[in-house]
Amino acid sequence: MSSEDTRFLRPIIIDFGSSMFRLGWSGDDFPETLNPSIYVDISDYIFNSDVINGLEEIFKGEGDQDYLFGEEASKYQNILKIHEFIKEENYNILEKYFLFHYQKLNIPEKYHFMQPIIIISPFNITDMVKAKLQHIFFGKFQFPFL
Repeated sequence: MSSEDTRFLRPIIIDFGSSMFRLGWSGDDFPETLNPSIYVDISDYIFNSDVINGLEEIFKGEGDQDYLFGEEASKYQNILKIHEFIKEENYNILEKYFLFHYQKLNIPEKYHFMQPIIIISPFNITDMVKAKLQHIFFGKFQFPFL
């Protein structure tokens, strides 16, 4: 196995934090991803979209996404309601948020979900939330180690 191949098998560190999400490789000096722990639903306007015609047109270039995450979400804070998935304990969004940033690591397909995961979580996280995170990363994504 080449050193390039073993690089993709290093543990991934995830820090959900309370306001910032960090994702990166163990041994690196800085995380690959550092983004606010926020998202927007592109159909959840702050005000009635009938007030301003054409708001829906803004998001046609965003592809088939229903949600925008992190920095991308903050661009639309004056139009859309900002949500924090950690405070809301919205695990479906947390999965989408993680997958969105995991794909940005550019891991070859043959190494997807083969890395050990290290989760750094706030100290006041409950056992129920820890169990839910374990279920997500072991059950759904099938990472080998947590």
